[in-house]
Amino acid sequence: MQQQQTRQNQQLIDEINRRKQVETSLQAERNALAERTAELSMANAELAHAARLKDEFLANMSHELRTPLNAILGISQAFLEKFYGPLNDKQRKFMRTLEESGHHLLALIDDILDLSKIEADKLTLKIDSVSVSEVCQASLRMIKEAAFKKKFGLPPL
Repeated sequence: MQQQQTRQNQQLIDEINRRKQVETSLQAERNALAERTAELSMANAELAHAARLKDEFLANMSHELRTPLNAILGISQAFLEKFYGPLNDKQRKFMRTLEESGHHLLALIDDILDLSKIEADKLTLKIDSVSVSEVCQASLRMIKEAAFKKKFGLPPL
């Protein structure tokens, strides 16, 4: 009976030691997970900070680009409205190209800002009809000069 009790005591001691090893292993895993969680939290905070900086940069660049662009568009509009006197056909064509290019740049700036809104889930779509013919004609005018220069080997403006 004493041998049986000694054997049972040894089994209990072995079981206690095994459970202590498991507990030590689990604690090590918990510590590793806590450390990894802290690292991920720090990385997440850094990403959020970088996103805020990007949004601020885009907003500032938008403002810095729009200001001179609005001046260009205003002056081209004034020329087209003959505020500075009449234009010949060639001048009128160039002023329209300048105005269309300015509006194109303004649309690109808006598109860049829209991308940041999409990333932040803050974009609302505005569905509107467009004239396909006008879009095609404007596209052709935008690339016509570049194609001409490429064809005849002229340097870009």
